[in-house]
Amino acid sequence: MDALSAPLLQQLLTNTLARGRIHVVLDVAKLTFCDSTGVWILAEGHRRASTMGGRLPPAYVHGILQRILEINQQAGYFPFGVDFGTTLEW
Repeated sequence: MDALSAPLLQQLLTNTLARGRIHVVLDVAKLTFCDSTGVWILAEGHRRASTMGGRLPPAYVHGILQRILEINQQAGYFPFGVDFGTTLEW
């Protein structure tokens, strides 16, 4: 996910939250790249869902996304390496 693809996710999340779906789990298992734009979209989506009483955690956080979150000291912001069921409990 980069500056070119992240706006697609941002629009999808905006539309989903606008329809009142405030609990969204994102499957990032196949994510092979994520730059700062992608991280911002995830964090902003999570923040927006939280203000509406919901949550927007990614499931299966690993690899590059996990490293970026750790480096940016956002490791506690999202659960890492967990499946959908565990993410829903988070």
